[in-house]
Amino acid sequence: MGWFAAVFFLAVLAASVVGTGLVLWLLRRRSILDLPNERSSHRVATPRGGGLAVVSVLILAWLAIGSAAGADQARAGFVLCGAALGLGVVSWIDDLKGLPVAGRLAFQAAAVAAVLLASPGGGAYFGGLLPAGMDGAAAGLLWLWFINLFNFMDGIDGLAGAETASLGAGVAVVAVIAGMDD
Repeated sequence: MGWFAAVFFLAVLAASVVGTGLVLWLLRRRSILDLPNERSSHRVATPRGGGLAVVSVLILAWLAIGSAAGADQARAGFVLCGAALGLGVVSWIDDLKGLPVAGRLAFQAAAVAAVLLASPGGGAYFGGLLPAGMDGAAAGLLWLWFINLFNFMDGIDGLAGAETASLGAGVAVVAVIAGMDD
């Protein structure tokens, strides 16, 4: 069964790479570009929204995985997909028009809370090292931090893509080693 996870990972990777190429081509063609300024890490205009393909492919992959899981895991997977889609839409709107920081943070917090609440078993995310209430709160704060860190990395050419590929490969390797195809 480990081969299925490896093939699934490679299919998701290939769809992400091809999709990203198409999205970048479309963004350049429509001049949806981030123009360099004094805070930029890039010197030439860079397309905004290159992650659209990756988010779309991941949501489809997660829906496929979730639909094959048990009822509790499937429900949590659907909540995760909805939260990811919502975060993607909010991020896209922010890229195009700019949104107030407080509004973005509130939406991010709501998405994180929804996923944590829908997780099967409510999770002892820190292995029982923290009291239950603090455990969930700390996990939520770490997810908020990660979402905003990733958004920051998105403005640095190639860094978000490298992080996404590393995380995806790591999850796939752990799934194969642990026999967690489902």
